[in-house]
Amino acid sequence: MARVKSFLSMVVIAVVVIIVFQNVQSVETTVLFWTARMPRVVLLLAVGGVGALVGYIAGVRRGKRQKPAK
Repeated sequence: MARVKSFLSMVVIAVVVIIVFQNVQSVETTVLFWTARMPRVVLLLAVGGVGALVGYIAGVRRGKRQKPAK
C-alpha cells in the first residue's frame, strides 16, 4: 500500500509541475474591489492552498463533531 501512495504522490507532483510551467504568463485578477496583476501560477497555487486549508479545517471540524463508537 505504501508503494501505491508513493506512486500516486509522484504522479500528482508531476502533474502540478507541468501545470506550473505551462501557466507562467501574467494575468489581471479582480476580487471585489481589489485588482492585482500576478503570474497565473501564483493565482493557481493560492487558490489551491485556500482550498486545501478549507478542506483540512472542514475535516478537523467533522472529526470533532462525531462521537466515538462504544
